[in-house]
Amino acid sequence: MPTANLPTFLPLPEAAKKFGMTEAILNEHVEAGTIAAGILSDGEILVGETMTDINDRLRAIRREDFEHLRGDGITVTEAVKKYGLKHGIKMVRQSITLWVSRGYIHELDPGTGRGSRKELDEADVAYCSAIHVVRKQTGIRTGLSLLDKNGLPGLLKYPNLSRYRREQRVADTR
Repeated sequence: MPTANLPTFLPLPEAAKKFGMTEAILNEHVEAGTIAAGILSDGEILVGETMTDINDRLRAIRREDFEHLRGDGITVTEAVKKYGLKHGIKMVRQSITLWVSRGYIHELDPGTGRGSRKELDEADVAYCSAIHVVRKQTGIRTGLSLLDKNGLPGLLKYPNLSRYRREQRVADTR
């Protein structure tokens, strides 16, 4: 008897961690119907283990989800620590300073800080970090701008080819 490939679902907290999102943001996507989900009789929310592709995960990150941080200052050093710990990845100073130089992250009151002591807008840092995490989790290394000309996450032109190459890299390391 042939077996069907049934989708796998994860509890909301576990799925949020896997996708590099907060539970609140992931719950908004569940409510909007942008990702597969279900509710058990005890009220527990289960989320589909995979989004259809990397571009879906990138589109799910919205700048307005971080607006509550707008105007809060954070230094590069603080951002590396805070967002590295929050997402469970190694954040590097060079990434954040590159995002500042490209205009993805705005300085608060430019000219008052020196070097890494510059105060950055934490809303921009959080937004860029969320995109960076999804890219790292899915194996995107370089060659794609973090943000497009409209300030939205840079999307892959050929996500299926990218997925295939990632799977090949994983298979080659085994």
